[in-house]
Amino acid sequence: MNIKRIGIFSIAIILLIVQPVNAKWFQKKTKVVEQQKVVKYTVETARQTAFNNVQTVLSQSFYKAYLTDTLYRSNLSNIQSNYLLIESGNTPRALYPSYCGKMFVSYGIRYCKKPEIVWFYGSTGKLLRFELDNNAKSDVFPRTSLTYNNKGILSNVTFYVSTSDQYNFDGKGNLIIHWVGTKAYNRYGKLMKITRQI
Repeated sequence: MNIKRIGIFSIAIILLIVQPVNAKWFQKKTKVVEQQKVVKYTVETARQTAFNNVQTVLSQSFYKAYLTDTLYRSNLSNIQSNYLLIESGNTPRALYPSYCGKMFVSYGIRYCKKPEIVWFYGSTGKLLRFELDNNAKSDVFPRTSLTYNNKGILSNVTFYVSTSDQYNFDGKGNLIIHWVGTKAYNRYGKLMKITRQI
């Protein structure tokens, strides 16, 4: 090897050795983890977000087919047998009975084909109200749940910020209650004398 070639070879080796460590072929590939930005809400920003594009009255065509529970006898029988998840037949559904003491007073139905809606009926099978959730998954935040009466008029809006933080408004946008953990606050931000379990 002549001296000229040795010199060029030596310079190439030196350049490789002193190459910055952050060169592409030395970089270790790391997975980028995106962190969700935590949004803080005031009563006003929660109200604006919760009522964004909300219809205060729904057309009867939306709920007319559900004014009476067409599976009333079957649902009542299943509730009495404590069989609350019906996966067989043409209408898979979940049932949610409500009691006042030991007296059965009402029940909800969530059909698997439309999990974002829960229909609530009195003990006689007549529609009382229905709830629309903008996300059927309970671990997604923020999300909004709208409650309409049996005439399709908005009666309640619940805005879920997290599992422990939620705002409840009436259909006109007035704050009913703001839950933070187990504590409740009224529309003036004053602590109320009620608690809840989470």
